[in-house]
Amino acid sequence: CKRYVEWRSLREIETGVCDGLSYEQVKIKFPEEYRSRNQDKLRYRYPRGESYLDVINRLEPVIFELERQKEPLLIVAHQAVIRCLYAYFLDLPAEEIPYLSIPLHTLIRLEAKAYGC
Repeated sequence: CKRYVEWRSLREIETGVCDGLSYEQVKIKFPEEYRSRNQDKLRYRYPRGESYLDVINRLEPVIFELERQKEPLLIVAHQAVIRCLYAYFLDLPAEEIPYLSIPLHTLIRLEAKAYGC
């Protein structure tokens, strides 16, 4: 049985007051926020938004569900979410998550093994 499931938890990191702005625009309009984010991307929380740690916490129930799956699945999500999932399944340190290179418009295949992917 093929089915499509949409999880709100897979939405992009919430950028709050910076939503819709490029990094260059954030640098001009919110210079202190820009500096703070560059100092600690993992823990930095956008004003009225989220941090990578918030995204990791929001993904926890999704990860539990993904680990229960027996059939192959396709996850379509934004870069911050994919970074978090990728790091979890490859057992990478949380500090690396914001810096993982995840190309746009690319299929990444992970296969479950007895001990990780």
